Parts: sequence; C-alpha cells; structure tokens
Amino acid sequence: MDIEKIATSSIENLLSRNPYLRTKIDSNDKTTVWDGDIFVYCSKEPNKKNDDLLGKVPVQVKGRKVETIENLNLKKIKFRVKKDDVKKYLTDGGVIYFVVCMDEKKEEIFYNSLLPLDLARLIKRYKNQNSFEIEFKPLPKTDVKLADIFVDFIKNRQKQQGTLIPDILCFEDFKK
Repeated sequence: MDIEKIATSSIENLLSRNPYLRTKIDSNDKTTVWDGDIFVYCSKEPNKKNDDLLGKVPVQVKGRKVETIENLNLKKIKFRVKKDDVKKYLTDGGVIYFVVCMDEKKEEIFYNSLLPLDLARLIKRYKNQNSFEIEFKPLPKTDVKLADIFVDFIKNRQKQQGTLIPDILCFEDFKK
C-alpha cells in the first residue's frame, strides 16, 4: 500500500471536483515541507481567467494507515507535526495541512488551516518541543463549504501577515 500516493490522490480527487479550486500537488514522498498548492478562484467557469484568481494556498498532505475507519473518531484526530516544518510554514504565511486516514478500502480526510498566528502560538507555547500534536477536523465535501476553507485562509492570511507582535500572541500575554 503506497500511503503517500493514496493520501495525495484522495485530496486531488476531492478538490479537483470543486469548480472553485485547481490543484497542483506532488504525489511523491521526496518533496520538501510542502506538497503543493491549491489555486482558488471566485468563478465556477471551467475556463479560469487570471482575473478570477483569489490566491494560492500552500498545502501539506500526510497519510496515516489505520486498522479500520469505523473505529476512528470522525469528529477530530490528532497528528504530530515537526517544529522545523511549523517554522517553515510560518515564513510562508501558513499552510492548510491535510491528514488522510485510510484502511484497506476507504479514506477519511481531515484538515487544519494553520495561519501565521496559529503557527506562532504553537512555536511559543511549545518552544522546548521538537514536534507538536495538532488537532484536525473532518474536511467538508460540499463545493461551497470546501471552497470557503481556502477563501477564508487567503483572507485571514492577508490580515495576519506583517501584523504579528511576537511578544503578544495569546490573551495571557496582554497581562504581562
């Protein structure tokens, strides 16, 4: 079983059906920190124009083999992410991170939109750890809800880039 290939194919299959999204994901396991990008458009038209492009979202895809999907908590999962990767995602303005859980017959896709503020908080909160356990939720499958994840990411990334104050990342930091 080629876990990486199945994981990236699952993402490609779902996102390629969405009229607002175009995928460019590398399916081999030798890529660097990112596996590719999702291009987000404001138009459903099949022939996309540059004027319709809202932005590009970097993505990372990981596969996880499980005994059976039925035994999995389908409301949320946790997955470990390397600190060095989190630092790279922060320099790039964030990432949408996918974890594809699979058994012999079926896959379930989970995601987390890791924006600059989220990443900076992780690094600060767990500064002495080499990896972080991050929570992921199920990826919606309807066109609009799925596209909204990427549109929200683009809009929130634009708001957050360049506005982070490294010493104030959490509400508790204001007290200091």
